[in-house]
Amino acid sequence: PTPQPTPHPTPQPTPQPTLQPTPQPTLPLLVHVAADPPGPLELCEGDCDNNGDCKDGLKCYQRDGYTSVPGCAGLGKKESDYCFDPSNPSMPSLQEVHDTWGQYIAAGQQLGACEGDCDLDSECQEGYVCFQRDDKTPVPGCSGEGTDKWDYCHEPVLSDLGLDPPEVKKEEGGIRLGQCQGDCDADAECAQGLECFHREESEPFAPVPGCAGEGAKKWDYCHKPAL
Repeated sequence: PTPQPTPHPTPQPTPQPTLQPTPQPTLPLLVHVAADPPGPLELCEGDCDNNGDCKDGLKCYQRDGYTSVPGCAGLGKKESDYCFDPSNPSMPSLQEVHDTWGQYIAAGQQLGACEGDCDLDSECQEGYVCFQRDDKTPVPGCSGEGTDKWDYCHEPVLSDLGLDPPEVKKEEGGIRLGQCQGDCDADAECAQGLECFHREESEPFAPVPGCAGEGAKKWDYCHKPAL
């Protein structure tokens, strides 16, 4: 009889290693040391009154209410100011994209994280929103000051600008709060297309749709309603 060929086992493919997501840096919590601290404050410590109250390389971030401090987590103590690193290497720096100031940005050309100038959330790439500001308010998740009055795309995280935010201009056509910014009292205080999400007394930390973080207790935030 014709000899049967010796069967060769089918080689098994070398398994590919499972890619692990790059861990995000853990931000230090805001720590209120004292109203009048005895010595220079470390990163995310307060209460500071000026840059001289902070260690070398840090600056004093003056805030209203519970405004988020760049590079730090938590709410801290109301109206207290904290030391922060304006050149935090763990956060991308604010970037000005040529020919965007006051211009409409078409689909396919949207801005990425920490890029400006934007006027609408639709001018940012998917997953980002336009952080509206009237001066050089620090942009959550970004480092640097950027250009005065320019707005930048960022990840939608609850941003506390105070009980009566200076960004809200009551006059017709004035600046309104952007997505995930608060505290708002009415839809009219939010940018076009946004509504004020009101938290109930029974759920003071109710999740705000489309926004990360828990924000301040019982505060209300502008958000984009579902279509």
